[in-house]
Amino acid sequence: MSGPKPFKLPKAFINQLEEFTNGFHLVVVNSKNEFETYVWYPDAVAEMALLNYLDIQSTATQEVIRQQSIDRVMESEDIILEEDEDEEEKPGDNSDTAI
Repeated sequence: MSGPKPFKLPKAFINQLEEFTNGFHLVVVNSKNEFETYVWYPDAVAEMALLNYLDIQSTATQEVIRQQSIDRVMESEDIILEEDEDEEEKPGDNSDTAI
């Protein structure tokens, strides 16, 4: 006996998207962690518009992710620098004091 039947977007949902939109490019991750892509364009103009939008959106998203990564690295470096400064300022450390 196999496990539960994997979820699929209902055809009725896709049909409604086609009926009530001027095109779509829908990507979902299924229960097997695989990408499923649903695409519909009523004409070449809508196709080009959606593809251009996806390109712009992808570029913007990548830039945000890059900046977040840089910010995280900078924050962790600041924490390391602060810890190093705290260790240097510990009281009772007389290693630099002349006797």
